[in-house]
Amino acid sequence: ILINGILDSLEDLGYVGPLSKEVVFQSAIENGLDSTEFINLVNMLCSELKTHLSLNESVTCPTGPEDAESFHLEVRSFLSELNCPHPSLVQDLTALSQPGNRLLFIDFVTSELMAARLISLRKQKQTLEKEEDISESNPYDVPSNLASILKVYGIGKPPSHVTITMIFDKIITKTKELVASCPKGHITPSLVTQSLSTEQWGTLDRINEALTKEYALRRQMLLTRCNVTVKSFKWSHKTKEKNEEFTTVYQNKWKLMTEKAPVLIARVLASKQDLLSVQRTSYGDVRKNTQCEINKVVIGSVPDRGGRPNETRPPPEMPSFRKRTEAPKDKRDGGRGGKRGGRGGGRVQGGWSGGSGGGYGGYREGGG
Repeated sequence: ILINGILDSLEDLGYVGPLSKEVVFQSAIENGLDSTEFINLVNMLCSELKTHLSLNESVTCPTGPEDAESFHLEVRSFLSELNCPHPSLVQDLTALSQPGNRLLFIDFVTSELMAARLISLRKQKQTLEKEEDISESNPYDVPSNLASILKVYGIGKPPSHVTITMIFDKIITKTKELVASCPKGHITPSLVTQSLSTEQWGTLDRINEALTKEYALRRQMLLTRCNVTVKSFKWSHKTKEKNEEFTTVYQNKWKLMTEKAPVLIARVLASKQDLLSVQRTSYGDVRKNTQCEINKVVIGSVPDRGGRPNETRPPPEMPSFRKRTEAPKDKRDGGRGGKRGGRGGGRVQGGWSGGSGGGYGGYREGGG
């Protein structure tokens, strides 16, 4: 079982050497340092691990039997730096003399290498995202944008004597070459086909700023609703013991969401005419990418859950409905004071007592 797992790991790592066959692999494990394939595999795995994790220790291939002892010392130091959890491999100087320990060593190193590759890819992704954020947050930072374009096109850093005009000429030439190499119809025509004046650029900038503020407010509202929804899950008694899990998952997702999502004017220039054609979500070309098995589930008849106001009885603590009783006529007319009275009389209005201004403009009872 361990051999099959190691072979699967080697395949996942992209190994295509002779040890990818089970019979050859077993033979190499039995022969140990006498097998050139085994030594080459160990050297390949350890070298890549050293590169990904920036390790101090390294493992070199032995050239003969006299290098066996130094090879074992290097392997033990290498495993110690990796904090290998197998005492038999770290403490015993001649651990790799036994076939079982050789299998354990290859299994451990392949697992570490797979994890190291994932960590390296994650770091590269974070670096790219950081560079994109810098480019998005500084749309007018010409040096950074030019460096990004040159990086995408695979153009090296230009010498100091190269002018901006020469760099743009190089970019335009490279762009025309790439466009010409695309199949016909692969790139749709541009949406903006004419040059804009200075006044039009200013208008476009103001429109973009207004839309950015508008959609930032909408994103803020959605994020607030999302936050409230997540907090509501924590109110349940069943989830009180999983608050840490909720927080971990929630925070990881929350970091990726921001209130401001700037859309650069450069994207307007890069827009294509296919944006003018918006397909309905029910179209066949769209549905072939969005349909799933749950769409085929037909919900049958469900029981009536009720909930209609005219069918429910009020709770016992709610007082019964009674018609409003009208006040006596003298009390109802007491505050009018003729035709222009100030609503004084028998009630308090706005913090003013009746008969002393009535609460409206200082008018007294019985007229102005």
